[in-house]
Amino acid sequence: MTISFQGIECFSDAIIATHPFDGSITSTLFLASLFGTAANVEAVSSAIIAGHAVDCAYEEMRFEAVRPFQMSVVRSVLKKFEAGVVHKLVYLPCWFGKKMDIEDELNQAVIIAPDLNTAQRRAFNIVDARTAIPLKPEWSSWLWENALHHEQLFNSSKNLDAYLISWPDEEELAEQVLEGVKYNILI
Repeated sequence: MTISFQGIECFSDAIIATHPFDGSITSTLFLASLFGTAANVEAVSSAIIAGHAVDCAYEEMRFEAVRPFQMSVVRSVLKKFEAGVVHKLVYLPCWFGKKMDIEDELNQAVIIAPDLNTAQRRAFNIVDARTAIPLKPEWSSWLWENALHHEQLFNSSKNLDAYLISWPDEEELAEQVLEGVKYNILI
């Protein structure tokens, strides 16, 4: 896979983004793992961090991707190898963790997991940490099926699945949980 910006290209061993060709013109990029010459990786990663659209090529697909603009914090980790080759991971930490790094918390997160059960548990942990609603871990599959919206993301890694999850505001989520408890669906 390659990612390029204005003709400057580097290789990528993994990206996580909304599905290309899902009807939108540009995919939303949540994570990019880049490697190549130091100059090329720096140019492409700088474009991603600045919010510019980058061109992605994966197998026979070609699409444009850009990071979410509402996110202010972008992290990157750089590792240098011999002969001027570097690897850089660029990601938005607030999409992958339990806590948000921005003032306006979004009711969304990205989950990466090897299977559906693990995805459900990770989704539960994030929602539980970001809301004041008392939740029980054994409700994770109910939460996944009834309260969360989940969309499988484009992930170039073959061993893991990635999901974009979102949940209703605190009041609506509390109503759904109370209804589940009332009808003995949630015990």
